[in-house]
Amino acid sequence: MNLVDTTPSLEQVDVNALIAHSRRHTVPWYDYIASFFAGMFLTNVVPHFVHGISGDPFPTPFSRPPGKGLSSPTVNVVWALIFFAGIVVIGIMGSRSFATKHTR
Repeated sequence: MNLVDTTPSLEQVDVNALIAHSRRHTVPWYDYIASFFAGMFLTNVVPHFVHGISGDPFPTPFSRPPGKGLSSPTVNVVWALIFFAGIVVIGIMGSRSFATKHTR
């Protein structure tokens, strides 16, 4: 087992190589937007799913009157699963974007 410190000293770091490396691996702007929407979907999934599996009614766009009435727990679980599917789709698209970007 080698316990020698192999971290480069400040004199050995090539700053130009680090800058070039960071420019090659930047995140495209649309990945930020996709992450934002995935976060929005996730914040919508949690309360609907929790209320649905605990058997409590919770408002959904399908309640009467819309947004004010309460929907059944089953509707809340289905609503949460629809939004979770959106998160999965965004994740798949992001992973494909990541894979194609890093195989070039």
